Amino acid sequence: MRPKFLHINLNRKLWLLTLLLFYCLNPSYTQESQATGQDIEYHFDKARELGNKNKIEPALEELNTAMEIAFKNNDQKALIDTYHKFAILYLRLQKDESAEYYADRSKSLLKDISYPYGEATHKYIDAIISYRDGKNFLAISMLNEAKQINNDRNLLNNILFVEGIIFLNLEKYESATKNFNALAVNTDIYEKDYLAAKAHIKLAEINNSTQNYE
Repeated sequence: MRPKFLHINLNRKLWLLTLLLFYCLNPSYTQESQATGQDIEYHFDKARELGNKNKIEPALEELNTAMEIAFKNNDQKALIDTYHKFAILYLRLQKDESAEYYADRSKSLLKDISYPYGEATHKYIDAIISYRDGKNFLAISMLNEAKQINNDRNLLNNILFVEGIIFLNLEKYESATKNFNALAVNTDIYEKDYLAAKAHIKLAEINNSTQNYE
């Protein structure tokens, strides 16, 4: 008769083997478990996803959580990123005053540290505010400066989109079409479909304006 303790030991080994196989066959489980509530990037990703689906309130909640974590960790760069994401979301809602409030908060922090990505994002936000004020050429200049500071692919794609809108406002249809065509086949790891969809809508607007109805 097999001793009882041996039976328990075998059961434990079988359980561990089953657990190991589960993790190996489900890598996404491990990745999701690492994306805890204390991971700022996790909240950034959720806010981006929700914002792109026009679920604004939940997106703002995610950014509030990210801001609390950044404060707790005294992470100045994460705090700057959070303020910028607030500003961009409020710009989308046409709430420019709220956007400028968060942009100003990030600007004060950027004075004390070297953070190229933060500086580039700030110029991107300032460019949007400027073209809405009718300062199209100033906005284009700011976007060009932002492109020189940082090469983050997602930021560059969003700069390309805003630049295309400015060209469209100036009736520079050829330049605008070039930008939107590039975004229609983009390889962005965060917003590929979202950017492509927006680009196709703008291409439709251009063709409508130029009476290319087909």
